[in-house]
Amino acid sequence: MLARRLRIFRLPSRSVCPFSSSRLVMEKEYKLKDVSSLSLAPGMKREVEVEGIKDGRVLLLNSAGKVQAVGARCTHYGAPLAKGVLTASGRLTCPWHGACFNASTGDIEDAPGLDALPVFAVSERDGAVYITGDESAIVSSRRNPILGCAAATSAGVTADRVVVVGGGSGAMGLVQALRERGYNGSVTVISKERYLPIDRPKLSKALITDPTKLALRDRTWFEMASIDWVEGEVSGVDFAARSVTTKDGSVFPYGKLVLATGGAPRTLPLQGFKVLGNIFTLRTVPDAKDIVDAIGEKGKKIVIIGSSFIGMEAAIATCKDNTVTVVDMAKTPLERVLGEQVGDGIRKIAESKGIKFYMGAGIDKAEPSGSDPSKVGAVCLKDGTKLEADMVILGVGVAPATEFLRDNSVLRLEQDGSIKTNENFEVVGLKDVYALGDIATHPYHGPGGDGKPVRIEHWNVAQNSGRRAAAHIAQRPDGHGHSIPVFWSALGAQLRYCGNPVNGWDDLVLNGDVSEAKFVAYYAKGETVVAMASMGMDPTMAQSLELMTLGKMPSKSQLKGGLDIMDVGVPGQSVYREDCTQCFDSIDEPSGLDVCLQCFNGACAGPRPHNGLHASLWKHPLALNIRRTRKPVVRDEPPAKISKLAIAAESDEDRYDTALSAKCLDCDALLDVTDPRLAPVVDGIIKANTFARKEEVKAWEQELTSCEHILLLQQHEARNIQQGDLGHCFACDLRENLWLCLECGNLGCGRKQMGGVDGNSHALAHATESTHGVAVKLGSITPEGTADVYCYKCDDERLDDQLGPHLAHWGIMLADRRKTEMSLTEMQIEQNLNASSTCHPLESATTGLPDPPPQVQDPAADLETQLRKVADGLLSGRYAKPDDDEPEVSHQRGLAPAMLKHLIGRGHPEFSTMRQQDAFELFQHLCLGCGKVRYSTHEQDSIFIDVPLEKLPRAEGDAVDQYKPVSLKQCLESLTKAEKVELACSSCRGTEGFSKKSLFKTFPQVLVVNANKMSVINWVPVKVDVPVLVPDEPFLLDDYLSKGLQASEEPLPDEPEAAAPAFVPEAAALSQLEEMGFPRNRCEKALHATGNSDANAAMEWLFAHMEDADIDAPLDLGGGGASVAADPAKIEMLGAMGFDAPRAGKALKETGGDVERAVEWLFNHPSDVVEDEAAPAADEPAGSASLPASFQLRSLVCHKGTSIHAGHYVAFVRKQLEGEGAKWVLFNDEKVVEAHDVEEMRKFAYVYFFERK
Repeated sequence: MLARRLRIFRLPSRSVCPFSSSRLVMEKEYKLKDVSSLSLAPGMKREVEVEGIKDGRVLLLNSAGKVQAVGARCTHYGAPLAKGVLTASGRLTCPWHGACFNASTGDIEDAPGLDALPVFAVSERDGAVYITGDESAIVSSRRNPILGCAAATSAGVTADRVVVVGGGSGAMGLVQALRERGYNGSVTVISKERYLPIDRPKLSKALITDPTKLALRDRTWFEMASIDWVEGEVSGVDFAARSVTTKDGSVFPYGKLVLATGGAPRTLPLQGFKVLGNIFTLRTVPDAKDIVDAIGEKGKKIVIIGSSFIGMEAAIATCKDNTVTVVDMAKTPLERVLGEQVGDGIRKIAESKGIKFYMGAGIDKAEPSGSDPSKVGAVCLKDGTKLEADMVILGVGVAPATEFLRDNSVLRLEQDGSIKTNENFEVVGLKDVYALGDIATHPYHGPGGDGKPVRIEHWNVAQNSGRRAAAHIAQRPDGHGHSIPVFWSALGAQLRYCGNPVNGWDDLVLNGDVSEAKFVAYYAKGETVVAMASMGMDPTMAQSLELMTLGKMPSKSQLKGGLDIMDVGVPGQSVYREDCTQCFDSIDEPSGLDVCLQCFNGACAGPRPHNGLHASLWKHPLALNIRRTRKPVVRDEPPAKISKLAIAAESDEDRYDTALSAKCLDCDALLDVTDPRLAPVVDGIIKANTFARKEEVKAWEQELTSCEHILLLQQHEARNIQQGDLGHCFACDLRENLWLCLECGNLGCGRKQMGGVDGNSHALAHATESTHGVAVKLGSITPEGTADVYCYKCDDERLDDQLGPHLAHWGIMLADRRKTEMSLTEMQIEQNLNASSTCHPLESATTGLPDPPPQVQDPAADLETQLRKVADGLLSGRYAKPDDDEPEVSHQRGLAPAMLKHLIGRGHPEFSTMRQQDAFELFQHLCLGCGKVRYSTHEQDSIFIDVPLEKLPRAEGDAVDQYKPVSLKQCLESLTKAEKVELACSSCRGTEGFSKKSLFKTFPQVLVVNANKMSVINWVPVKVDVPVLVPDEPFLLDDYLSKGLQASEEPLPDEPEAAAPAFVPEAAALSQLEEMGFPRNRCEKALHATGNSDANAAMEWLFAHMEDADIDAPLDLGGGGASVAADPAKIEMLGAMGFDAPRAGKALKETGGDVERAVEWLFNHPSDVVEDEAAPAADEPAGSASLPASFQLRSLVCHKGTSIHAGHYVAFVRKQLEGEGAKWVLFNDEKVVEAHDVEEMRKFAYVYFFERK
């Protein structure tokens, strides 16, 4: 398929289209290897091969219940994202360097990745899974933003001009994010480096000297994005005049100023170090080139002063074929950051590569070489040791590069030369000025930070600060909240580090062996883990990064107790703690339910082996056993007198006692649930919504929509609401049920709610007085971006797709929020469960289904396993027992197939909701979709019979119409009778038409009959109760079997090939188009595509298709025998738009297979009639044609109620009971009992199941 991708950002007052891409992308459909279905559990991911593409791989993932495919490799350095972390909020984090992407859109959320991930459309059919995408995107695993920006010119629009001083990581993050967020003002970057932004970490890690191999973007990218790049060094800033001056005297006025000058390497103020040659720092490409040139043919004696990360990386990079010595005053390398214990291990790794160390040593001076006095020859230590040196590399840190601001009278630098900023990197005390990266001292909100100002010299921090500042400048906050610092270092093995000990650290938890380059170290301040470092255990860093981001990092005691960070579930995973995923045994069984402590699968712990089966399949032996028992009801005393009006609901805690125990299924040993290694996991399982409740909440929330008041929301001036101001209502002391006005930031209490939630309606009073419409409930906000949003103007609950940015406007970040209260949906469901049961057609429609195949490895996400589970629950008799909750009522509790409902409903516009559905439509949804095609024989899973409607005369006093009873035989006769079709005969060309008769070619084992008892009254469909007389005893359907082609009959010849159609363009319109200068062939194509009438429509078509590859190809009218059959995938795509298959096929043929042109053709030819095309007959038709065909009624589904939108479904099943013969059994929501009114119900049934005898 040839597709255009065009990004257009609408501008408020300028006729400029800032971002566009005219790149044509060839997308094709590809099959995924060894993937048969999209059954992937929420939060799971899997890297799979793409057939037909060498090295083609994609990542399948399930984010928030939606399965999709994205690029398999991180766009930074190509790390496998399958080994990263996927959170419930849809963050996909790289395991190597912490790059983070939005799993739904592929967009960047955290540095250091600059390119987004490609996202591919996914489809499932015929037992296989396919993706649609461009081959180059699949192989490269990146979506390179090709930006075309017609930015505002610099003359006279100073307010729209951003000037950036510095050309490093922060500047790169800023300018790209500005364009991504729709900023269309001019952007100028002034950099003293003579090259575009580079991947600076590679300088010290690999000593690369070619800037083109280090460039983050080439010059073409900056030109297309309209970024002006100026090579020059800034000498001063006039904040009053809002201008920047360079050393050559040039002046650059600004509307917004961004300072991103980075760091300057420190030197030693000691004898010889400032005057001798071959003493280097390492910060720029020329620095690296000077070092490489000095090494030359190698064999050099290199002294590195400072065991910082730069110093240690330089030592590793130069040690091969050279003699390298590291000198530092510290006890061990990297002691200040990693500590003595880890530093010792790093030293051993370096020593194994021949590097020597002089630790705890002071530097005295540098002496000149005897052969060349202009160059260094030795480094003298204070203890008298002299280290011969051909060259010296200084790794003693960097200082903020702010010398040009030191004497500025407006801006006061911090003591270390940095610039103090707020969370958005705005310089404190200056308007429209920002500082990024190494020069910025900003509040840190990571673990242990508490908002303390800190300066962090990390590559990704600089880039993220640029993205954050760009969002503020463009007024497009992303709502992601704070980022956790990440860095990596090449120290003989790759070191990963995340977090920051801004307030220091006082304890270390070390697992593994540092000297073997396989360890993880956690740095703690008190009980709070503030940072971690690892080697050879990459996923632990990604996991720790996400847990820190979400505020879910385990404590020091838990980690010291042996808790594995990889066993801590990232919040949002499904927890199956209600019933077994393979049967309906639940926590109410005497043996309870075992919940896996690693993946949270629920498995029964009784006589069935499902807990052991899960443990053996997944190698997950640790389980939490949950057992619930009903509390005894004591009625000896009268209830307490109600002294105050209250609305409260009985909770599970009021009704049940719950016992918890943990065990290892492999060794049959009990574990201590209070153990710090288990306690956080156990607590998370108990507090999490069950899978059933979670899916029910999601289903109800699908009913929510946005409204005009949210879409057009105009927020007051942005400000950061302090945490202390979010504690209670503005008008009273209530500290829960608080609602934040998204328009002005006011905080008021809500209305009194069911379940005992207090409220004085002050939020409503504020909305009424101020006319502000939209508010969000603070306690319902989750890091995933869900919350209760209410529109007072609509007086209804709503959905806010921009909740993150709307909250960020008030300084509230989603990542910092924790859900502390039940949402409105959860409270409503809770009350519904307490008050009544729910009727769903699933319970009735699945009663007559046969047993599905045996279980598979992932039971909760497998449709066949869940069908088997339901069949077992209905037929085994294990659950036919009284409900212990209500011993005085003798009925069963019933089964709640929540997992099955989720699987069959996902993605369906109706069955994924909690609205009442039609039982027969559900049956068709379950059984259809077999992938077979329609031939002269039409294969289907059920038949639909029209029930004749004949009213009986109303008797005196009758208020309801009565209808004449109809026999099943009458309905079948009506279905199979001959009907006349007004079409010309392909053999004799007669126009009298022919008769069409539908009969059975084969009979199924179970015949499903849906009786249509609907009528339209005043344009409204209503149910009509017409008695259908169905025999109880077996009956024959032999008369309705087709005898096939008989000897006396002659088959119709094949349809002759159609003559090539002719197209005569409308003369006046053709003339107008040719006068405009369009070639005749293009004019004819345009007129054909737009209905051959309107020159203006044709002209618009021509402009829209000017870049089509086949625009000058001859007009193809789709005639002749050489035409190729339409691509089924394209027919399916058009079918999803609402066009039937025959018309879609004809449209594709008319337009040469171009989907976009086919859509236009369909809209311009709405009245074209397309005959169904016959396809080859199936080799082996389903069912059997053997006679006699004797059928007997086995079960039926009845609908009680007059409305087709509401009512109640029940099922009657004929069952063989021991000693009693065949009996009819009623399956209702709350009971399974012998039926006594089946004769009457048989007349008014809705779906009949007949079994062949």
